[in-house]
Amino acid sequence: MVKELYQITVQKWRYFTHFTNYIEWCCYISALFYVSSYLEGQNIFKRSMALWPLATTVILLSYTSLILFLRRFTYSGIYISMFIEVTKTLFKVLIIFTPIIFAFSLAFFLLLKEQVGLAVGDIDSIQRNANMRRLAMQVEFATDIDQRYPRWLRGYFQRSVLY
Repeated sequence: MVKELYQITVQKWRYFTHFTNYIEWCCYISALFYVSSYLEGQNIFKRSMALWPLATTVILLSYTSLILFLRRFTYSGIYISMFIEVTKTLFKVLIIFTPIIFAFSLAFFLLLKEQVGLAVGDIDSIQRNANMRRLAMQVEFATDIDQRYPRWLRGYFQRSVLY
């Protein structure tokens, strides 16, 4: 955090134009909240499970900050820049398609909400039909295999079905 404060004094208003600075501040503050619960010393085991999402946020922000730092180097910079551009495009597409998908799912939910009662009553007949289809496919498979072998080989392996 001292580094960030030093950057603010040196860069002045330019500091607030870079997205990486906001990521680093969020990372520092989240890590500080996570560590402060362990420094209090009062029943941390009950609260530790509630703090896991905060810890994963710290890890995600740290990794993002590392990736944005590695963007400056020549070898990995172009790949990271391409990844960032593709991610921006993906988010633009998701912003457009999310309301559309939500609207369609809501419409289908409203249309098919009453169909659940009908489907529950028909489950027994659906299971019987599915079992019959499965048996028919097994018979078709067995006859297909049986027809592919020569007659003399079929007679050799044929056994009596009834004992």
